[in-house]
Amino acid sequence: MNVVDEIYNQIYVDIRCAIFHAKGGSHLVPQKMSDRKKVAEGLRKLGRLVMYLAEKLLQVRFPTGGFTYEAFNLMTKSVLQTSTIIVSDSDIPINKADTLESPAYKNALTMNTGPAPNLSEPGLYFILGSIGSADLCPLTKIGRFGIRNNDKLLAASTVETELKYSGIDMLEAQLGIQLRNVRELKRLYGA
Repeated sequence: MNVVDEIYNQIYVDIRCAIFHAKGGSHLVPQKMSDRKKVAEGLRKLGRLVMYLAEKLLQVRFPTGGFTYEAFNLMTKSVLQTSTIIVSDSDIPINKADTLESPAYKNALTMNTGPAPNLSEPGLYFILGSIGSADLCPLTKIGRFGIRNNDKLLAASTVETELKYSGIDMLEAQLGIQLRNVRELKRLYGA
C-alpha cells in the first residue's frame, strides 16, 4: 500500500475536495450527519498524523494520559440515568459555585427526563428532557438548562439568545457529557 496515496485520497480528495469543490456528485454537506462524521474522522486521522510527525521529526512531546470508555461510563452513566434536566428563565452568567439554591435556579422547572441511547456512543452520553408548554407558564423565557441529581446541580448550559416558548406544544432538550482526554486533538473551536 502506498501511504502517501492513501492519505492524499482519504484526506484531500474524499474530504477536502468534496467540501470545497463538490464536482461529479461527490460532495459533503454539514446538514448530513454521516458527512459530518466523515469529516470528523478525517480530521482525527490528519491530526494524529501531524502529531506523529511532530514527535518523530521535531522531537515534540505531547502530554499523555486519560480515561478509558469504561472509566467514563462508571463515572457518568449511572449518575446521568438517575438525573433530570431542569429549565430556568435566568440569564445570570453561569458560576461554578451555583447550587439549586442559587437565584438562577430558584424557579427552575423539572423536565421529564430519560437516557438517549440513540444519541450516545462510547465517550459520549446524552439524556433527553421534555416539558409541555402549559407547564412552562411560570417562566418568562427559556434562559438555561441544568442537570440535577437529587438535591445537587451537576451541570448547566445557557441559551445563547433569548428563547420564548409561545407557539410551541412541547420543549425538548438534549444534554450530554463527552470524554476528552489530554492527548486528544482539538475538535471544537470557539468563534
